[in-house]
Amino acid sequence: MSRDTLSLLLTSGGDMPFTLPPRQHAAWAGTCARRVVHGFCTSALAVAASQALAQAPLLPDFAEPSLGAPPQAQHATGQAPQAGVAKSALTGFSVNIRSREAVRNFHNAIYSASENIAAGWTGSAAGCVAGQVSAAYQDATLRRINYFRAMAGVPATVTLDATYTRKAQQAALIMLANNALSHKPPSSWRCHTSEGEEAAGRSNLSLGMAGATSVTGQMEDEGDTNLAVGHRRWLLYPPTKVMGAGHAVNDSTSVSVVWVLDGPHSTRPTVRDDFVSWPPPGYVPQTLVFPRWSFSYPDADFSQARVEMRSGGHNISLRLEPYQAFMGDNTLVWVPNARPNAASADVSYEVQVRNVRIQGVARDFHYTVTAINPDRYGADTVLPALTAQGGGAYAITPVPGATGYQWAAFSLRDFTQTEGAEAGMGLLQPNVSGYSPRDTRVKASGSASFHLAHPIPQRLQMLTFTPQFYVQPGAQLQFASQLGWATPTQRALVQVSLDGKSWQTIHSQAGSGGAGEQSFQRKTVSLSAFAHKSIQLRFAYEHQSGAYYPQSDVGVGWYIDDIQLTNVAQRSDQALQNTNAPSFRHQPTGSERQFLVARALMHGYPLEWGPALEVKSNGGPGPLPPGLDPNDPAVQDAQKLYLSFYQRPSDPAGLIYWAKTIKREGLSTPMLQGFANSEESKRLYGDINHNTIGNVLDKIYQALFGVLPDAAGKAYYVNEFRQGRMTAASITLNVLNGAQNADAQAVRNKLEAAKLFTLVIDPELDEKNPQARYAGPADEVAARAWLAREATSVKRVTAAQARQFVRETIADPGDPIKSP
Repeated sequence: MSRDTLSLLLTSGGDMPFTLPPRQHAAWAGTCARRVVHGFCTSALAVAASQALAQAPLLPDFAEPSLGAPPQAQHATGQAPQAGVAKSALTGFSVNIRSREAVRNFHNAIYSASENIAAGWTGSAAGCVAGQVSAAYQDATLRRINYFRAMAGVPATVTLDATYTRKAQQAALIMLANNALSHKPPSSWRCHTSEGEEAAGRSNLSLGMAGATSVTGQMEDEGDTNLAVGHRRWLLYPPTKVMGAGHAVNDSTSVSVVWVLDGPHSTRPTVRDDFVSWPPPGYVPQTLVFPRWSFSYPDADFSQARVEMRSGGHNISLRLEPYQAFMGDNTLVWVPNARPNAASADVSYEVQVRNVRIQGVARDFHYTVTAINPDRYGADTVLPALTAQGGGAYAITPVPGATGYQWAAFSLRDFTQTEGAEAGMGLLQPNVSGYSPRDTRVKASGSASFHLAHPIPQRLQMLTFTPQFYVQPGAQLQFASQLGWATPTQRALVQVSLDGKSWQTIHSQAGSGGAGEQSFQRKTVSLSAFAHKSIQLRFAYEHQSGAYYPQSDVGVGWYIDDIQLTNVAQRSDQALQNTNAPSFRHQPTGSERQFLVARALMHGYPLEWGPALEVKSNGGPGPLPPGLDPNDPAVQDAQKLYLSFYQRPSDPAGLIYWAKTIKREGLSTPMLQGFANSEESKRLYGDINHNTIGNVLDKIYQALFGVLPDAAGKAYYVNEFRQGRMTAASITLNVLNGAQNADAQAVRNKLEAAKLFTLVIDPELDEKNPQARYAGPADEVAARAWLAREATSVKRVTAAQARQFVRETIADPGDPIKSP
């Protein structure tokens, strides 16, 4: 190797060296002396070196976001600033933490509203200009602070003081300019000011994260210097009324300074639970159940205290962290040997904090924390369904905790176009940084493709469809995908949103750690779980932690082409309308099909849309006709549910009930779960869990197609179930709707046979003149066996055959069908 180059071997990347020019040796060595991880220099300079190479090297970890030590309590001088006028959307929050649905909605409305906000910093480290960030970015920071305070049960009425914020902004500039954190920055530091130094001593400091993200990082309080979770304690300190916030964000890193010492405080407010803990008692989103748990009580003596935890009837071992004072309230901190996985089921923890001495008296505290997945509906989920009242009046099913509602009228048109970047971005709105999201060098077809990468500083990169879509049964997304150079912590995602803010992942692919795919692969993603709902779609490229490729060169990152949607309609909306009450009036006009939808607002932030209601120009849908049309989409969907979960034709009463429910509410997750958790489902599949899901899949495929699932498909569904991204209910319907070729023909033949069978029982589908009694386990078993035997990919059932089977096998003596 030449003396003029320096090679760094990255064993995690397939022994691929990268080199630095001689002029960078000294700088590299100096940076490496500052921080080494796993034997590799974690410097920004390594990025510059790697960018000088044509082929993408694998980089080691960049410096992880870090927190300075929390500020110590100080003797305050003068009067504390007065709280400003609170903005309703930023402060004054409260939440019923004992209600799962209230916590789920609070997270999806308030927490999600602070995600992915552009900083828009106007300052300069080179010119020592403190600048400022966008109002939206500052609002997101304050909103996130008050979100955590409301969840913890302390007053969520904090506002930002202009003087504190001005000084905090100067402190953020100092930390950014010197790429270091200090509560006492020396005057020798670049961009030093006395006001910035003052703010540094009274603030939580974050390096490598800023804005709302830094608030979450300070609540997590990871790192060996934060054993006492001092940043968390200051953020949740009950007497605090005002704070300040400064942020500096450039192309290499970011800094947040949150001024938290605002005393003196004359009185202490009442808190919800008598104590302040994190996670708090009640329901908590699982991503916010951090490794360190804390329990705070003013002036408490924790010297002899102990903590016990149980989950699922089992004791959980834990480690107490060393006690430290002078940071908010006295606090006990521990680390349980358990992290919740509530993706597919809630996880509860019983906590006992014993022998806490308060004013010399020993007390015990007991509470339960339940970790939840806020994307998953619970038994108490309420969606804002619409009901026609006649005369143009409509009622919205009230949503607990809602502070208002919005509704919209829309029409639909079929969405048939293909998005392939041929004429620009088309209907995709990019949110990327430092490169073009349209690339003509790598493509599956035509002249271009879409491209997502992670330039420095890395953040979530997105391509979002601008229209809203209405999902019909059997809907699918198909696209060509090529994930090139990417580490295992860089993930290509397809995500769906029901409210435009919170996103759930329906497809993911992690990088290989090397060059990745060399050609495009066709991907198919089912949207059937969202049937009869309005959604937004986006492609997102995320970096979770650790090493990543920061280039946007050819072959680096994720390429997407030839995007197609089937059984999806594009919404053409009229203007959104607001209403305080769960009701409104609307008179549709024209002859085209029109729909109404509503959604709840929480503190001014929208939740997900409820199911759509089709309306006519006479002012509403009116009552359903006496008999249902067997070819109505809702009736067909109801028959699919029976075929999917029970593997048999529907009985008329069940078909009519569920068809009407689907017309009113759509195919909701609680409905699907109801089928999957029913007694008949348990008789067929037994207990469905991580260990049995493979056997359940075998039974589903055998019943629907007469074969076992292929190994790759089975492994995919098993993994999706175990990761909590799909339930047994959504998998079953997905298998049915996603059938191809001969399997698809088998499904069509079974659905037709099931329809004919049900019509034999009740020809008018009105429950008024049934021709035979179809009920009980014996009839279910017989109908299931008949459907499996007679309706296959190569066999179809006629109406005469269905009538003969019902007459000879299902009907009881005296049933009308037995009459000559």
